[in-house]
Amino acid sequence: DGSIYEFEEKPKKPKSTLASMGIYVFSDEILMILFPSRVAEIIACRESLKILCAGMVFLCMATPLYAILQTISKPRVSVRIMLTACVVKMVLNIFLVRIPRLNIAGASISTTVSYGIILLMSVYELIKINQVKISYRKIFVKPFFSAFLCVMTAKSCYDLITNHSNFVLSLVISVFLGVIIYIFSLYLLSVLTKNEIKCIFFK
Repeated sequence: DGSIYEFEEKPKKPKSTLASMGIYVFSDEILMILFPSRVAEIIACRESLKILCAGMVFLCMATPLYAILQTISKPRVSVRIMLTACVVKMVLNIFLVRIPRLNIAGASISTTVSYGIILLMSVYELIKINQVKISYRKIFVKPFFSAFLCVMTAKSCYDLITNHSNFVLSLVISVFLGVIIYIFSLYLLSVLTKNEIKCIFFK
């Protein structure tokens, strides 16, 4: 309808970035906790898991945008986006999985690329249809920086204490410290307010 919308509200999507970066850095440890007796399978799939972490970010961001397109009565646009992503994924699967060096990681690459296409096409269509204005600094840059600080803190702590305690306990302690840094950095960057921080701990 030609309306102009501005995305100025507090972003609630940094969790996807934080989770994907955390899974990427601690992929081996997570797989060991979930499948402690399957060392061979862990070695085979850990690279695929790391690749899918990027796809996780794309998917979490694309899902609400894709839903918005359907809500504003643009089903044909939604179908075109999904069809394009599926075709790209199928073609990449055919070529990448056949490469011995990639093998099953090729499927992860094609999935990640398809999610990225859905995200980019959804953003493009929303901008074209409704003249959406997006605050990239608030929605993407600040949460990414906070997530990076969190993960680096957790990884550094884990490397320091893992030789002195059980790796599961070391992981829990490291993640807890990382989350504290994450919330504190979001507050310093004005992404979260004091009231929102209180809600995180006391709601």
